[in-house]
Amino acid sequence: MCRTDLHVIDGELPNPLLSIIPGHEIVGNIAALGDGIADFRIGERVGIAWLGHTCGTCRPCRMGRENLCEAARFHGYTLQSGDAEYVVMDARFCFFTALALLRC
Repeated sequence: MCRTDLHVIDGELPNPLLSIIPGHEIVGNIAALGDGIADFRIGERVGIAWLGHTCGTCRPCRMGRENLCEAARFHGYTLQSGDAEYVVMDARFCFFTALALLRC
């Protein structure tokens, strides 16, 4: 847990997801994949950061500055976090962990 999680818990950030499970620095194993996902495999270990979704169409997204997306969503704030038993992730924001890279 980090300070951002405490801001969410203390109500210092507006409009959090109700019944939020805090914690946004996620590492876990892939349990299932959605259609069209080719870069990952079930069972692989991945890491996921605070940024969990962007629109891909606003000006910051088109400029490669997704962290400034006008419709961004964040784990442990507006999306469930890694302390949940399962989390639905956007593959664009999943990263291979060092352990996964060592298995390649």
